[in-house]
Amino acid sequence: MREIIHFQVGKCGNNIGYKFIEDISTEHGLNQDGSYIGTDDNQLKNINVFFNETEKKYTPRAILIDTEPTAIEEIMVKPFSKLFLPDNILYDREGTGNVYSKGYYCSQDLFMSISDVVHKEVEKCDCFQGFQFVHSVSGGTGSGLTSKMITTFREEYQTQMMQLY
Repeated sequence: MREIIHFQVGKCGNNIGYKFIEDISTEHGLNQDGSYIGTDDNQLKNINVFFNETEKKYTPRAILIDTEPTAIEEIMVKPFSKLFLPDNILYDREGTGNVYSKGYYCSQDLFMSISDVVHKEVEKCDCFQGFQFVHSVSGGTGSGLTSKMITTFREEYQTQMMQLY
């Protein structure tokens, strides 16, 4: 099965990305804690594209990123937030003030944490296919940090696809 790592970057990316995870969880028959409650075996057919299975529960192969905690804190009180792995939720305290260059040149600590989580997620995959980014195209974090991630990961993962939304 081919696996995709899903990124949610910045406020816009995290809000839209959360809705994406909520929708595909429902489509695959998962409840809010990742347990399968569906009624049709076809719901589990391609679940491993976006989810890892652990102890009869499914967790999205998703990484939530922001340069300030507000958007992620808003998501973490929503019903499907229990699906996300705490280690895959990364944020800084500074923010970018909607400035592209601040996002691109974010703190080295945050970017190293992102790289570490990506490497761990790729190692868990049997047949890693690529990345899916959900982000904004203006502002600071969604555009700037995503650009840096694409540039960096394109060098490391040259044959994998990168899809941007």
